[in-house]
Amino acid sequence: MINQIVQFNVKLEYHDSFKAALIDDKKNAEQEAGYVEIRLFEDKKQPNLIFSYERWRDQDALDYHREHPYTVKICQLVDTSLASQVEILNLGCQGSQSRRRCIRYFFYFQTQRRIPRTTPEAV
Repeated sequence: MINQIVQFNVKLEYHDSFKAALIDDKKNAEQEAGYVEIRLFEDKKQPNLIFSYERWRDQDALDYHREHPYTVKICQLVDTSLASQVEILNLGCQGSQSRRRCIRYFFYFQTQRRIPRTTPEAV
């Protein structure tokens, strides 16, 4: 199982378009065989920070996901839309100590604002 948190420090002028691309990526990923879960969050105090909590069956599933056009689109947006490099935290979640770390991150993200599945404009 692959468990990771991806942090995006988005330039404010690109926030809406980048968030829409992440929502599209999540929606499409749900159809992939190795997908387990993706949750998107915005930091309540720093709206330019967007987090993606991702779970994949294995590395092959994550690699497969990265090949799709909707994921490639995000990679292309990274060059212009982000104020700093993407940060990826691999959680692992194997063994009791790692599970405690995963739980700690999970509760941190419960205090953040969850991004809805669709943007208000799309409703």
